[in-house]
Amino acid sequence: MEKPSSNSLGEWTEYVHSGATYETRVARLAESPAGIRLLLGPGNDERDMSRKEEAGQSDKLRVVLPWPPRVLSPNSRTHWAQRSRQAKAYRWACMVQGKKVVNQEGPTLKALREHVAAGGHLHLFLDFHPPNRARRDDDNVIAAFKAGRDGLADALGIDDEHFRIHPVLRREHPVKRGGVNVVITTSGPEA
Repeated sequence: MEKPSSNSLGEWTEYVHSGATYETRVARLAESPAGIRLLLGPGNDERDMSRKEEAGQSDKLRVVLPWPPRVLSPNSRTHWAQRSRQAKAYRWACMVQGKKVVNQEGPTLKALREHVAAGGHLHLFLDFHPPNRARRDDDNVIAAFKAGRDGLADALGIDDEHFRIHPVLRREHPVKRGGVNVVITTSGPEA
C-alpha cells in the first residue's frame, strides 16, 4: 500500500497496519504525522493531557509510546536473535516518538537536564494501557518495557540510571493496539 498523501487518520491507520511485520508497522508509524493519535485514539487520557498542557504546566514532559511487543516479555520463549531484533525495533520506535516530543519541548528538556546535572532524579510515571483485557503481571509488563525506557533515554540524551519509575497497569482501560503514557517530571510522589 502507498503512503497516504493526506493527514487523514483513517488512511494512516490503514497504512501503518497493512505491513506484515512489527518492524514495518513501527517504521510506518514513525512517518505518520499523527503517530500519537494512532496509538491512543481520541481517548480520555489524551484529552486530559492537552488540558493540562494548556494550563501551562511546563515542568512535565509527556510522551505516548507504543505497547511493547509480546516477545519482549520475560515469559516469552522466543529465540534470542528474534528477541534482540524486536528489542532494537521497539527501542528505535520509542526513541523516534521521544524525539518528536523533545523537538517541541526544548525548554522543558533543558530544565530536566539541569535537574539531572545537579544530582537529581527524573520520575517517570508510566500508565500501561494494554491492547486487550488478557491477564498480565505488572512486573512482566515493566520488564518488557526495558527497551522502550532505553529508547526514551536516547531521545532525552539522559542516562536511564537517573530514572525512577512509577508504573500503573490499566487492565480496566484497554486501548486498541495498546500504548504507554509516560509523564517525565522532576518531582516524585511524597513518601
